[in-house]
Parts: sequence; structure tokens; C-alpha cells
Amino acid sequence: MGTCDVGAFDNDTAADFGGALDEVAAGEREGIVRSALTRVIVRRCPSPGRQPGPRHGPSVP
Repeated sequence: MGTCDVGAFDNDTAADFGGALDEVAAGEREGIVRSALTRVIVRRCPSPGRQPGPRHGPSVP
């Protein structure tokens, strides 16, 4: 059964990400989190002249 909601770990992708963090060595976690956050920032805050990526989830919280 899949899950889908707007909370931090209320959807399958976020839960999978959290599970993946549990499986790597503690010293590798910071790099994984930084990489994920960088991808989000680049996608949502593009350079001038570039359109932001699509939004997922509800339009109203």
C-alpha cells in the first residue's frame, strides 16, 4: 500500500529516502542530504531566464 500526503515522511519517496539514509554509513549521510537539497534548490529556484520545475502535491497546503 502506498502513501501520499504533504508531510515530511508521509509519502513513499520520502520514506524511501529516509530508509536509504539509514542504510549508509553516518559519514556519508551529509553528502547525500546536501545533494538532495541542492537538486531541490536548483529545480525550484532556477537561474534567471529559466522556468522553475513542476510542482507536485496540492496547490493549497
